[in-house]
Amino acid sequence: MIEKKDVKCIKKTHCGIFYDNFIVYIKNKFVKTNLQELRIMNKPIIIKYEEEKLIQYEYYKRIGLRHPFLVNILFGFQDYDNLYLFSDFANTNFIDFLRLRNVFTKKAAKFYICEIILAVEYLHSKRLTYGFFIFKNIFVNDAGHIKMKYDFLNAILEKRGGVRDFIEYTAPEYILTGIITQSTDIWQIGIILYHMLIGNTPFENDSYDTIKQGILTDDIIFPDFIDSHAKDLICKLLEKDPSKRINFMQIKSHEFFKNVNWDAVYNKELEPPFFFKEVDKYKNASPADLDKIYTSDYYKNQTKDGYGKVFRYFGTVDVEDPYVK
Repeated sequence: MIEKKDVKCIKKTHCGIFYDNFIVYIKNKFVKTNLQELRIMNKPIIIKYEEEKLIQYEYYKRIGLRHPFLVNILFGFQDYDNLYLFSDFANTNFIDFLRLRNVFTKKAAKFYICEIILAVEYLHSKRLTYGFFIFKNIFVNDAGHIKMKYDFLNAILEKRGGVRDFIEYTAPEYILTGIITQSTDIWQIGIILYHMLIGNTPFENDSYDTIKQGILTDDIIFPDFIDSHAKDLICKLLEKDPSKRINFMQIKSHEFFKNVNWDAVYNKELEPPFFFKEVDKYKNASPADLDKIYTSDYYKNQTKDGYGKVFRYFGTVDVEDPYVK
């Protein structure tokens, strides 16, 4: 059993209204793990913002998801005041990396879009939608593979009306109705592919309103160096009518993906175009013990629920052993 005293905190990476994210590892007399991500959520603030059902929904949904290109939950536990959720570590932001690289080769673009396709297809098989393809949610791990974070941020953004700063990734039906569907995910795959091959999004503009109007009405413009198969696939992904948009079976059999072995993609048998060394940054870090940072715990005569039975579920669902490679 992992306890707070076993958790070594290297760096705080993000903070939100009711949560903090850390890079951590586990060390006790039985095990020392690789780096993991830890999200710590404060129960009283969750209650204040009435997000209890959202956190519960996320936990039960994500705990049952396992995919090589998703950020998977490893385990969780709680004390009186806080929830502690451990997941895969991946720290290189894909959208930032994409903007930095500007244009990918067709081979590199195909590598990444194949992994994104398999991750989103898996979610759809579970009757889930991914939501928003934004910088906070798509990563690349040190081995060079995609890790998509499917978490409560997707739902919060949807509930609060989307992400203004990333409107260029948004599907026309979301602009018109505010509703996210599985077909919306397909559109965003098309935007990512276009961005990788060409260096910008198809409706990029300094004006928010011009971007919105372009998404709704403008045709896709391609530079001369884009081949006919890539053009055809992108146009079918970016079909403005979601009922006519291409599906995963049609995507994977498209001529653009000719000779792609999808089983080899899933099994990570293909060599990534880039490798990263995020883990190396933390080799000489001086970690802090989690129990010294977050001291709240159960005391004598306190109920084990901690702010009521609404949080009783957290940390009670078994997952496969996170330490088995």
